[in-house]
Amino acid sequence: MLVVSVAFGCAGRTAADGAPGDDAGTGGGTVGDSGGGGSGVGGTPVESGGGGAGGTPLGSGGQAAESGGTGSGGQSGTGGGTEASGGAEGGGTGGEATCGESCAAELEQCIDGECRANEAVRAQTTTVDIAGGTFLMGFGEHDNTSPVHEQTVGNFTIDQTEVTAAAYSLCVSAGACESSDTSGDGANEGAPGYENYPVNFVSLHHAEVYCAWMGKRVPTEAEWEYAAGGKQGYEYPWGDGTPAGCIVGALNPQPEHVDYFHGCAVAQFPPNANGLLDMGGSMYELTSSPYCAYSDVTDTGYVPGCDAEDTDDIALRDGGFAASSVTLTRVSHRQPMLRDFEGNQYVSFRCVSDD
Repeated sequence: MLVVSVAFGCAGRTAADGAPGDDAGTGGGTVGDSGGGGSGVGGTPVESGGGGAGGTPLGSGGQAAESGGTGSGGQSGTGGGTEASGGAEGGGTGGEATCGESCAAELEQCIDGECRANEAVRAQTTTVDIAGGTFLMGFGEHDNTSPVHEQTVGNFTIDQTEVTAAAYSLCVSAGACESSDTSGDGANEGAPGYENYPVNFVSLHHAEVYCAWMGKRVPTEAEWEYAAGGKQGYEYPWGDGTPAGCIVGALNPQPEHVDYFHGCAVAQFPPNANGLLDMGGSMYELTSSPYCAYSDVTDTGYVPGCDAEDTDDIALRDGGFAASSVTLTRVSHRQPMLRDFEGNQYVSFRCVSDD
């Protein structure tokens, strides 16, 4: 089993509440969190009822920090931003939180009191609008993809490709994201010549922070499957045609500019029927959904008791560039990954937003 979330953040980038009545509130503080790892099954994914097992999963710690803001009677916070409180010291309530001078000037703008990617940065990512609908989710009689059941998704907008190493680096440069594990073999972030490859060695929390910075979120697995080809009822992202994707373990001839550590640069292959790229092969992709057994009798499509906060595993989608079989790139293919796993060279993500 692959094994995602270490908490981290940047102090002083949002306005927060401090101690009531102080002129300079110093509320907040630092929260550190470190987690142990788990060892996984080495090698590449193989076809099985429960999905492939890949990589060398070892998870470890992280840190979170948030501070500052002002109290109801104060004026300014040490952690960044000011909060107006009626215009007079000690009087009034409410007001509008601002980011002060803490946002990265060339990369960010203040939105609702938080530093987010500015319009120029957001414009660098191509997105595709997906009209929602009801589809049949799952496949066949495999243990982890059956029973096939109806799922309904609303309208959403999804990144055309996985987040590239270059795009993720902008968030790191702005101080909003923590760097991925650039020391791992095959790490794409910070590696010369791999800027247009998917960022890898990322956890679910890395993905959540980056997507939020871009004004988006991590997709659910139902949204992912629907966009990959479930909307059309396809078994594979490329439909009924010849397999076309970064699947170095199963295709011949091999894609260009590929190796067994870094994978492929994004956008080498034709789009699927929904205009999306690299939905078959390339990287396992993170979703926000808990990994639970399916059900065809519940409203959620999962067995009773499946809860995101109480489930250790999240659902990964796709089969990754090292997939040993094309069947691992079915739009329905899923496998678990521990929430606190840091990721490896096979794991990346893309973001979605609600229409």
